[in-house]
Formats: sequence, C-alpha cells, structure tokens
Amino acid sequence: MHSEETLSKIIDLGSLGYPARKCINILGLEGEAAEQFLKDFSDPKSEVFSAYNIGKDKADFEIDAKLLQLAKAGDLKAIQMLDDRLTSRQWEEKRNKIKKT
Repeated sequence: MHSEETLSKIIDLGSLGYPARKCINILGLEGEAAEQFLKDFSDPKSEVFSAYNIGKDKADFEIDAKLLQLAKAGDLKAIQMLDDRLTSRQWEEKRNKIKKT
C-alpha cells in the first residue's frame, strides 16, 4: 500500500506520460521496492496502475478541454488538433476491441 503523497506523485507522473523506469527514479525507489513498482505498474488491479492511468486520463481531458475552448473561439489549428486527437482515440478503441476478440 502506498501513501497518499506517493499516489499523488504517481498521478502526476501519469499526467506526464513518464515510463515506469523514470517513475522509479523520480520516486527514489530501489531494490525490491523498484521491482514491486514495475509489477504494479502493469497490473490493472494495483493502485499504482490505477493512479498512473487516472493521471493519463486527467491530462488527456485537460488538453482536450483547452483545445475545445480554443476551437469554439475559432482557432483553426485547435480545431484540427482536436479532430486529430479524437480520430486517434477512435482508432485506439477499435484496435483494443480487435485485441480482445
């Protein structure tokens, strides 16, 4: 079980999309703690996995929300970037569905 402070840092690391090894270095983990973090990082049932993915999702939302705001104001570049992000996400969802079948 990780402290609230550590989980908060893991959420931030997820927001930045840092890879597991970089997270370990930033968190100052070594030895068995680092090995356990690597296991937890890829275990969908772990709090590390959940916290990291919450961070990723929050960052995606914040970026999309800002792009939407700019797009509504008529920013053509923001409209294109938002469309690209939405299309990419749709393809990712389709790819995930294929993997599950």
